Amino acid sequence: MTDSPVTGALSYAELRVESIYGTDAAGTDMAFGHDLTTEPARRNNLIRSLGLGSRNTVTLVPGTFEGTLTANFILANTRWMGAAFGASSSAAAGSAYDHTYAEANAMPSFTVEEGTNLTTTDHVSKFLGCKINTMTLKCAVGEPVRVTLDMPYKTETEGSTLDGTPSTEAEDPLHFAHGSLQLPSGSTLAQVHGVDFTLNNNLIRSYGLGSRLQQALIEGERQYTVNIRKAFMVASDILEKFYGAVTGPSATDIAETATLVLTFTNGLTAADERTLVITGTGVKFDEESLPKDPKEEIIENATCWIRTCGAVGTDATQTTIFDA
Repeated sequence: MTDSPVTGALSYAELRVESIYGTDAAGTDMAFGHDLTTEPARRNNLIRSLGLGSRNTVTLVPGTFEGTLTANFILANTRWMGAAFGASSSAAAGSAYDHTYAEANAMPSFTVEEGTNLTTTDHVSKFLGCKINTMTLKCAVGEPVRVTLDMPYKTETEGSTLDGTPSTEAEDPLHFAHGSLQLPSGSTLAQVHGVDFTLNNNLIRSYGLGSRLQQALIEGERQYTVNIRKAFMVASDILEKFYGAVTGPSATDIAETATLVLTFTNGLTAADERTLVITGTGVKFDEESLPKDPKEEIIENATCWIRTCGAVGTDATQTTIFDA
């Protein structure tokens, strides 16, 4: 049979936790979410070596290997979030289960398996030693909640044996009508057009003599950024929080807003409840803009930073693969 091009519809991707960094382990596979796309980016970091007597490159020297896998998908289950925050624990909540995602200095690593059913020889890549460097959740009016994960990894292996029953997403997608934003907790903002929540772990690749492959991914500074777009109706919602005062920019400090709570819930109860609550503590606004156009609704755009954060996801699954 002649080899023929195929689409990503004949591919799958799933993740499983590692017990040793960069080593694939037999374990429970799980799906990312709906409408998944993946894109690995690889670099050999070649070095051009020149010499006297020629303008051309004499030799190409290999540098360090760098690989990063990016996944984009629609949010449904939250049980992968322990890999983003660092820690995960689960407990019964009536007939449902709460999964608490908390900050941890040591982040878990995992393997992502990606397979494609080709015409003759199938192709499987296993990305080993993945960690989540950045996690971005985007929600806009008229859209599902979309997630982007950037995952640097140590190395990868290539094979041809597909998973005959790859993991698929079983939960329903969460979307804009499920969302709300409180600033602070208990004070829900009206007419929010969109929210982007980003967690950046600032991972550092660590190398050593004797190998082009990274030996560790070191956890760096943890940063949270939230971008908000909402209809401008009252200055106290955001503008005065940005000022740090009521009448204009504070000449000294900026008052800290105690909490920011971003919630997505399907509105159901008991075992049918599907909820994600992200709670940030210590909020200050870094940027704000308020453009005005006689032909457009006035939309306020603002960016705030958060000092600490955590999340709780609720569903009918007892545990997550990242539970301690």
